Amino acid sequence: MKFKDVAVVIEQHQSLIGKTINGAVIEELVPVPIEVEAEFWECYVETKDAKEALALLINRLGCFAPNSEFRVDAVCNKEKIRNTDHIVFHQNIETLNLA
Repeated sequence: MKFKDVAVVIEQHQSLIGKTINGAVIEELVPVPIEVEAEFWECYVETKDAKEALALLINRLGCFAPNSEFRVDAVCNKEKIRNTDHIVFHQNIETLNLA
């Protein structure tokens, strides 16, 4: 999806916040730029915030290509991210299995 669609998708999936997946609670839905995913997650671990991570990434890269593709991931265990500076668990919301 394009960045302009991300906010709508996140809003439509707010009900996922607080749900449990693989024993972990979903705490945040984040837009992930697919072409620079690794760099985004580095910025996310550094800032612990999706909006700040995107801003930092844009600052580092200059900008995203106009046709950049994004997906929305669910992030769990943010406390562990804060304590260890590592992403513990994230998954594309389109592939979540909440059963």
